[in-house]
Amino acid sequence: MISLKQHIFEAFKEFKITEKWMRDTYDEFNYMYFDNELPDKYNVQLSIESLRGKALGLQGFNEPFFINRSKMAYGKYIMLKKERGHGLVQVYDIISELRPYIKLNTKYKATENQWEDTLLHEMIHLYTYKDGYAPKQAHGTEFRRKCNQVRYIAKTKYGKDYELEIYAKRKSDFSLNDEEKQKIIKRNKKKINSTIGIYLELEPSRKHPKRFLFVSKASLDKVLESIKKYTKGLLSIYLSDNSYEKMCNEYGRFCTSRTYKYFEVAVYPKALNYMKVGNNILNDYTVEEAKKEYIRPEINVIEIDKDINLSDINLEDIVNLIQDETVEIKGDPEIEKTIINGEK
Repeated sequence: MISLKQHIFEAFKEFKITEKWMRDTYDEFNYMYFDNELPDKYNVQLSIESLRGKALGLQGFNEPFFINRSKMAYGKYIMLKKERGHGLVQVYDIISELRPYIKLNTKYKATENQWEDTLLHEMIHLYTYKDGYAPKQAHGTEFRRKCNQVRYIAKTKYGKDYELEIYAKRKSDFSLNDEEKQKIIKRNKKKINSTIGIYLELEPSRKHPKRFLFVSKASLDKVLESIKKYTKGLLSIYLSDNSYEKMCNEYGRFCTSRTYKYFEVAVYPKALNYMKVGNNILNDYTVEEAKKEYIRPEINVIEIDKDINLSDINLEDIVNLIQDETVEIKGDPEIEKTIINGEK
C-alpha cells in the first residue's frame, strides 16, 4: 500500500517520457476517453523531441492543407488540399491524406500527470479534426466541450485531475531540463557575462507593479536614467549580476535591450528569488556603488590551442588575472591545467 507521503512525492516527481510510453498512453487514452474514435497509434506520428516552441505539446499535420472559410458543413469549415491535375480538392480522410502528428516537447521538465494532461490536450485537438472538417477556433466551443467531457470521465471514473484547456501552453510553470540548460549557458556565455538584471517595484495601483528587464553593461546608465525619468510610481530599483544566467536556466532565453522592455514577475515568479538582491539604488544607493559591489568585471576568454608554445605565454600575468577573476581559460584541458597552475 502506497503511503500518502509516497503518493505526494510521486505526484511531483519529474517523469522521463519515452516514445513507447507515449504510444501506449495514447492507445490507452483513445479507449478511455474517445471510444477509439481517433486514429490508432500506428496511424498517427507520435514523437518526443526538443521543439523550438514554448509549449509542452504540439498537434498538426505533415501534409499542407487549406481551410475554405466560405463553405461550412456541420458548423465547421471544409478542408482542402492540392492534388496534381485536379487543383484543390476536399479532404475526406485526415489519416491517409494529411498524416496527423502529435509531439511532446522534451525541453522542459514535467511530472507524469502533466505529460498525460498535455497528451490529452493534443488528442482533443486531433479529435476536433477527425471528420475531415476544421473547427472555427482551435480552442473554441467544440474543444472546450470535449475538455469538459474528458475531465468529468477522468475525475469520476479514474480519479484523475486534468486541466486540459491551458496546460500545453503554460511554459512558465516548467523548468528546462539539464541538457537544455547547458546548451543555453554554452550558447549565451558571452552574453551572460555582459548582462545586468534590473528589478523594479512600482506602486501597487500600477499595472504590473513588479517587473524586470535585462540590459548590457554598456547601456546600463542610459537605461536607468530613462527608467527614473519616465516610470511613474517607481518605488525601488535593484541590480543583479548573475540573474540572467539563473533565469535562462529556469525559463529559456531572454532578450536584452537598450530600450525599456520589461517582463512581468507574475509570469516568471522565480524572478523574485534571483533578481531582488542587494540594496535599493533608487534613492540611498548610487549606481556607482552598486556596480562596485554587485557587478563583476567583464570576463575575457583566452582560447588555448593544442599546438601553442607555452614559452611564448607570460604565465605570471595570466595567473594574476585569474586571481582577479577576469580571465577564463578555455581550450585543451591539459594546457589549461598547466597555465592555471603557473607551470611551463
